[in-house]
Amino acid sequence: MSCLFRPTYTREVPPDAEIITRAGKKYARFRGRGGEMVVAPLTADGRRVRLKSARWYGQYRDAAGRLVRVPLATNKEVAKTMLADLIKKAELGRAGLLDRHEEHRRRPLADHLADFQRYLEGRGTTPDHVQRTVRHIRRAIDQCGWTTTADLSATQLQQFLADLRQGRSTLPALDPRQQWFTKTELAELLGVKPSAITPLIRRHQLEAVGQGKARRFPRTTAEALLARLERGLSVRTANAHLTSIKAFCRWLVKEKRLAENPLAHVSGGNVRVDRRHARRALTADELQRLLQATRRSKHVRRGLTGEERQALYLVAVNTGLRAGELAALTPESFDLTASPPVVMLGAHCTKNRCEVCQPLPPLVAEYLRGYLHNKPAGRPVWPGSWAERPADLFRADLEAAGIPYAVDGPDGPLFADFHSLRHTFIAMLDQAGVSLKQAMQLARHSDPKLTMAVYGRAQLHDLAGSVAKLPALIVDTSACTNLVQAGDLRSTSVRFSDQKGSSEQPDGSAVQLLGFLTVDAPRGAVRRDEESRPGRIRTCNQGIMSPLLCH
Repeated sequence: MSCLFRPTYTREVPPDAEIITRAGKKYARFRGRGGEMVVAPLTADGRRVRLKSARWYGQYRDAAGRLVRVPLATNKEVAKTMLADLIKKAELGRAGLLDRHEEHRRRPLADHLADFQRYLEGRGTTPDHVQRTVRHIRRAIDQCGWTTTADLSATQLQQFLADLRQGRSTLPALDPRQQWFTKTELAELLGVKPSAITPLIRRHQLEAVGQGKARRFPRTTAEALLARLERGLSVRTANAHLTSIKAFCRWLVKEKRLAENPLAHVSGGNVRVDRRHARRALTADELQRLLQATRRSKHVRRGLTGEERQALYLVAVNTGLRAGELAALTPESFDLTASPPVVMLGAHCTKNRCEVCQPLPPLVAEYLRGYLHNKPAGRPVWPGSWAERPADLFRADLEAAGIPYAVDGPDGPLFADFHSLRHTFIAMLDQAGVSLKQAMQLARHSDPKLTMAVYGRAQLHDLAGSVAKLPALIVDTSACTNLVQAGDLRSTSVRFSDQKGSSEQPDGSAVQLLGFLTVDAPRGAVRRDEESRPGRIRTCNQGIMSPLLCH
């Protein structure tokens, strides 16, 4: 049952209304709000006037069979069209062909993001990860100008990621007369909060003078920070934004708020071409110097003495545990009487939310028996705020040990921060000949590519040692020159060489070590025992040996 109507309502009789009678009924005649003359009947008591609504309404049964009354339009023809559309959707719904995503397409994208944030918090995701993910998504939504799910565009997202990598094209100009800046002035110049200035200065080792409110930053520091803004974000950071927004879209599809993911085909950039903070593994000598210098240190850094920091680094490099996981360890986490001795950690304290039962080397277990003897039960073994910025703690001990924080690499500088101890752990496993499967389990990786590509990269001297194990071969360079000039493959003889090292031919031609084959003097014939013909273990192919194919 469907109909189109204008509902009636009552209002007080206007003071200037004229009361008239028609067919025995009383009416009020007055001018409406638009200046038109209106004639409307009075109610039974004669105190109010009965009027029709300017807006047309429609009444129909929805997909569930319920009688629904909805406002439509002031124009009757438009109202008829709108009511017909509503009736059509109701019929499609009863037939099971209703568009289930239309309601969600009308909702603001900010409401969906708020629901996604509650979803992440409800599944037990760490607060830092939730905050970072929502910040990435909100940044993309604001800069792309998206308001609803229908606005999601892969082209706009690609441009957004390109703008992130490109950086700011227009930077504020520094006053040539100003040589010193306060924290507030520097924050306004960079467009960040004042609380972000101190970590930036510490991380990049920039100059600052004074303490507290009297702290000032020279012009060179402001120029260095502006130069970093001009450089833009790294490919890795841009990919992190892409990962967050694609996770949001996948959630929309799973929640039946989108029919399909419009950003599924967007791919990230190549991280290798723009590494900003590539880590390196410490050598055995550097690790030994670090542990010795840290033990002798008289400084207390972030609440940890030199001996405590030495034990921290020793456990980190022998277990591969991350800083947050090490900060959660208590004396009860160590079972040093087991065979083998292990360190255990609950799933709520690990990055992948899985329990940890990591074996310990016997010598490390023996050292920890004495170190943990007087530690209070139920309290962190390494208390304090060091886990908030472990790189600062580790960098100070590196400088004390005379170990460079950054060294030159093939694609830029390689850094040694606290997480480099995890790199060192996996690199030592690789050098010890541990299989890839075992190294992946000890590193607690779900993908072996991560173990080998990121953590298990062989160093240049290791690769050189592997190449040095190849059998040597002797090549006559003059023969190679003649061979290239002659262009006749039959003019050169090829034989295997068992000689080691360099030698010299009777004609004085130079000899080099390369591999398996030796090229003798030109114009020699190929030896019969090395001719290109089928051996005893293979059947001769008569078709290939046909005189029509071979001269």
